[in-house]
Amino acid sequence: MDIHEACVQYLKAHDTQRILKGLKNKYRSYGAVKGFFVLQMPTQGELQFLKGLFKRDFEGTKSIRISLLKFQEAFAGTVFEGVTLEVLLSSYFKTDIQSKKEEFNQLYTLKQNFMLEILSTVSNRALLEWLEKAYSCSEDRAYKYINELYSDRNDYDLKILVSNLEALLKYCALHEEGLGIPMAAGLATGNPHALDRGMPLRKLFIYFAMTQLGMREPKTLSEIDALFEAFNLRTDEKPRMVLTFGLEAFDLNDAPLGWGCFSERGEPLYVTELNLKKVAYINGKTQDVYCFENPSTFFSAIRLQPDLAAICTSGQINKLVYVVLDYLVDLGHLLHYSGDFDPEGMLIADRLKQRYKGLDISFFNKANYQRSLSSEVISERRLKQFQNLKAPELIEVSKMIVIKKRAGYEELCVEP
Repeated sequence: MDIHEACVQYLKAHDTQRILKGLKNKYRSYGAVKGFFVLQMPTQGELQFLKGLFKRDFEGTKSIRISLLKFQEAFAGTVFEGVTLEVLLSSYFKTDIQSKKEEFNQLYTLKQNFMLEILSTVSNRALLEWLEKAYSCSEDRAYKYINELYSDRNDYDLKILVSNLEALLKYCALHEEGLGIPMAAGLATGNPHALDRGMPLRKLFIYFAMTQLGMREPKTLSEIDALFEAFNLRTDEKPRMVLTFGLEAFDLNDAPLGWGCFSERGEPLYVTELNLKKVAYINGKTQDVYCFENPSTFFSAIRLQPDLAAICTSGQINKLVYVVLDYLVDLGHLLHYSGDFDPEGMLIADRLKQRYKGLDISFFNKANYQRSLSSEVISERRLKQFQNLKAPELIEVSKMIVIKKRAGYEELCVEP
């Protein structure tokens, strides 16, 4: 039997697991047989082993400083003479013992090769140059985000993301007349929601676009609109339309603008920017106005309650939604909001709550979460978005969602 294997059997026959683990960690730190490991509160078995190895009584000692070199030399004159600590540790733990520096260098090389493989697939020169520059500057926010995506490959495939970004840029160039964002996302990825808020392709595109345009990172909706529109991506389809029911708008002369005719016929109204040009104020048919995240929930509600005053955000809070809600709040209407039990839906509720302090978000409770529970698993990356919540009631529900890791949908809480 190999001398190191024989020594391992001897060590495993004694209480040595903590000692060997400490020696391994110290060896990995230095990458050599040097330094000391401190064994805290040794057990009786550990004391007996060390007494036999070093020919010294450690009884009553609360911490023992063990030199890696002396541990290796202690086997001289025994049947295990000639063992080396590096080989001994590898045999004991059945794996190569790399220093932390070696492990870092190996991981760095793997990452560099991975990035080179991605770069070799990119044919868009502007994108290629941006990726090369972004990945060579560790202070660049794009560099940090790319590294974050690389580290989180269980959730997102960075190769596919870069390929999707290149496809998106191709469709942007082909449609100088403008292309709706959902349409562009669908053409580039097969998913019309790939450029929605919080999606990685959207963030990667924004970093690329702001570099090409010499812009700082956009903070406001108008800045984001300008960035998208510079690449022929139209932002006017969703951001300038909101679904309403049971509302009436009035001009400066208190004359109704005809919105109420739709609800009288039991019909919803899509309000656009043009519909608001002559509006002085907006009134609801009831004091309570219900805001729904999802269209299907909205339509179910107005069908079951024809006297309802309601709007639908369609999963995105845009400036038109804010305009309508501002008018309603100005007249003293009480707003109620409901939506999906997932990071995106609850962050929308949170943003509205921060803007409208009187907003009722009691829909987001544990009972409704249980009713709306689906089989969709929420990734760890998305769950981290809950850390941005500010409303205490939303934070409380998010704790349950983090434990279950499953989304709940607004549609499951209403009658069909």
